[in-house]
Amino acid sequence: MHLFKDKETFEQLIIATGAAKSLSEAIVEKDYYVSMLLRELSERLPDIVFKGGTSLSKAYHVIDRFSEDIDLTFVARLKNTELKRSKECIIAIIADLGLELANPDRVMSRRRFNCYEIYLDNLRPNHALKEHLLIETFAHYVPYPVVEKRISNYIFEYLESIDRIDLAEVFPELKPFSMKVQSIERTYIDKIFAVMDHYVKCNSIGLSRHLYDLHKIAEHVDVKSETIRSLFLDVQKELAVDVEQNPSAEIGFACQKVLISLLESDYYKADYESITAQLIQDNMSYEAVKLFLLVTFENMCDCFARPTKFRVRYRNESPKKGCYRPTRMRCGTIL
Repeated sequence: MHLFKDKETFEQLIIATGAAKSLSEAIVEKDYYVSMLLRELSERLPDIVFKGGTSLSKAYHVIDRFSEDIDLTFVARLKNTELKRSKECIIAIIADLGLELANPDRVMSRRRFNCYEIYLDNLRPNHALKEHLLIETFAHYVPYPVVEKRISNYIFEYLESIDRIDLAEVFPELKPFSMKVQSIERTYIDKIFAVMDHYVKCNSIGLSRHLYDLHKIAEHVDVKSETIRSLFLDVQKELAVDVEQNPSAEIGFACQKVLISLLESDYYKADYESITAQLIQDNMSYEAVKLFLLVTFENMCDCFARPTKFRVRYRNESPKKGCYRPTRMRCGTIL
């Protein structure tokens, strides 16, 4: 039997873990479900790769922000038949665990992006967290580099601290496990493109978390290294195939200036203070993140440099502060 089906024991462990680790009980509960699903996914879909903000918390332990969505991709570009099999497997995992898929009609077999909305009977509702859990699979781009990382959960860590890991024998979904995870360097670059793309598209809601994550990653990774620069250019080239979805990957896009602009204009400030600040445990203020990233991006000009005969010019086409639309022109500048 899974722990969440033994409601009395589950609730006791949630309360004890939250108190011991100074965490919201709702976060402890959600973390349990995230870990349980990741374990099943890694066992039944060995080619699946864990990525995104949740991987920074659960695999790399570099952020003090609870990230509740599971972002997944695959080690290789899948054929339509493989996409169908992976979809069927994920749906089977959800059912086998006794959970409920809330949006079965919106999950398609041959779609390269799918979002599985899993209904949870939360013991500890929290307005800062979603009532459901999302698994998002994106099979368009191949993740690289990929590493194996150990995944654990708050409840197991608490049991370990009181020398009661014997309970993990009763509820084996609590045990740590290993799975494929996208490298932290690649996640850093993905988040750089994300904050630029959403800035260009005038979309900030729920996205300021990327700034916090960029700050925390930069505390652990040499973001001025040749590894980052080379990987940045490789990813930019891949994303530039679809500039409608990835406008900041267009060759010649003035990345450094746009990054500095979105920070100086405080484009993500309101979202950070109303949403992201509620999900972090280290009380990192928006201003601290902003100042740190301004220095970081101002010193990263070599990373973003790429020879091109075009530059990008911007024309302000929106009444929203900080919203721009790129137009390509020869030897242009940012206005």
